[in-house]
Amino acid sequence: MRKLYVLIAILLSASLLSSGNSTFVYAAKTTMFTALPLTGIIDIDDRSHADNFYALQNDGTIWIGNGSKPAIRGPQVPSAVKISGQLILTSAGEVWTWENAGDTPKRIVELSGIKAISSRDASMAINNKGQVYVWGNTCLTSLIRPDFEDNRGLCANAYHNSPTPADDKLASMPKLAIEGAKGIKASLQYIMILMADGKTVKVYGNTTSMSYGMYERVFDKPVVDFDGYDKDYTGYSTYITIPNDISKNAGNYVQVSQAYGGSYKLLMHKDGTVWGDSVWSEDPTRRIAPLKDIIKVAAVAYNSGTALDKYGKVWTWGTRTNIPYQETSEKLLTNVNAKPSQKQLSLRINGRFIVSDPGPIQTNGTTFVPIRSLFESIGAKIGYNNNNITVSYRKQLLAFKVYDTKATLDGKSVVMPAASLSYQGRTYVPLRFLAQAFGAKVAWDDAIGGVSVQFPVN
Repeated sequence: MRKLYVLIAILLSASLLSSGNSTFVYAAKTTMFTALPLTGIIDIDDRSHADNFYALQNDGTIWIGNGSKPAIRGPQVPSAVKISGQLILTSAGEVWTWENAGDTPKRIVELSGIKAISSRDASMAINNKGQVYVWGNTCLTSLIRPDFEDNRGLCANAYHNSPTPADDKLASMPKLAIEGAKGIKASLQYIMILMADGKTVKVYGNTTSMSYGMYERVFDKPVVDFDGYDKDYTGYSTYITIPNDISKNAGNYVQVSQAYGGSYKLLMHKDGTVWGDSVWSEDPTRRIAPLKDIIKVAAVAYNSGTALDKYGKVWTWGTRTNIPYQETSEKLLTNVNAKPSQKQLSLRINGRFIVSDPGPIQTNGTTFVPIRSLFESIGAKIGYNNNNITVSYRKQLLAFKVYDTKATLDGKSVVMPAASLSYQGRTYVPLRFLAQAFGAKVAWDDAIGGVSVQFPVN
């Protein structure tokens, strides 16, 4: 029996050390803590053919996720209420934009009094007066904006686009496109507008045979979920909307999302459950467990999706791999394993969040951070020579070896509480010891879900 316990312990240790493939920790016995639950989320954005999903936290922080990996902390926009791609809408009706995780967001000053945003290849915003602003993709923008009225054929054929740099510059600036609207939707190859009557939809973009143009569709009933009106695919594939294109029990569904290729779509029931089916069937066939109390859902790709529940928790599933021309109804939804999303541990240095992928980790009670993230953010110089590392900051010099607790600080021997280690191809160092060696204060901060470091300013 004792041999059995020893064998189990060895197997558990081997499993822990091998998790993540490229992970190596210099210790035979270790417990690694790399992420926290992603909670407090008020809005999500995910769509077909997308690598990442975005989650907007109630304090305005944007989290950037990808499947089961811990989400990365992005920029923050105070009072943010909605996210669409790289657009953020605030409670004051302002629109902000950002590009990379470590950027400072910028306000789009041309826009005010905005009630909804939508962004894909082109960006859209609608204000409280029903006025729609469009900008971004030149081919799509030129189809609707009055300032392109004399040049509507700019991208008549998608294979022979000919916008000039001047056209692109003009299209990049938000300008009024149309009035009398109720809803907006930017898609992969289209911009779509729901007019004030709630039934008329104007579609601008790749209409047929890869030719750009505009057409109109009038529904016999008001559209309930215009955001679910989706044409994120090429050619003559169908699109769906509630309630017209759901043949049975239409009143029970309040949201629909369809993935690229039309092979996979999700419907949210008014009771907060999520159901999925294929293009072969107009009615849901299977419920996705364990999803419940859901308030927003997005079908991303074949058997992949993201959902937000009313408690502010994000759920994700699938490989995010698109198979638009291999639809097989028997294979749909067989591999769905929806799990709560997680976020990285945060690292804030001198009041600024540091973006790093992977992020900080904790093991055996010690917090480790990537050495470059820690020191390059304060202007320190790092030297590598095989496993020998030197850190020069101001007039101090620290030298140590990877996997060794022995170090020298300004020529004096010191012992670190834990050895540096390698994790997912990066060198990680014990944060508290190294930061305090250079006079910094270190503290765990529950509010940010991570560590705050304050180096001396002078």
